[in-house]
Amino acid sequence: MIHWYKLPDLQSGGFCFINMKKKLLITIVSFLFSIVGIIGENSIFTFLQFKENLKVQSVDESVEYAISTRLRPKLMTALGTIIALMPLALGIGTRAKLHQPLAIAVIGGF
Repeated sequence: MIHWYKLPDLQSGGFCFINMKKKLLITIVSFLFSIVGIIGENSIFTFLQFKENLKVQSVDESVEYAISTRLRPKLMTALGTIIALMPLALGIGTRAKLHQPLAIAVIGGF
């Protein structure tokens, strides 16, 4: 629930990077819909962490602990994805031009 406010920012970031290339493919649109699943998963894990800590801490401390605990896995996932897709986004490699708009949208969404 905490992360749903990020959805418009992530989707608009993807659309901004797409507009730089002036291409809108169905694979890019499917990514923009799949980002809802990523945000949902992060929200569930953060909420479960909050709920578990609420038994022993106050609400404010539980929220702070849940967000700080889940921050490292989220950043590692985002950084790993960006590094892995950078060659595609730059157009390096065989058939990179085919997947370049998708890589740009994914990097822009993170």
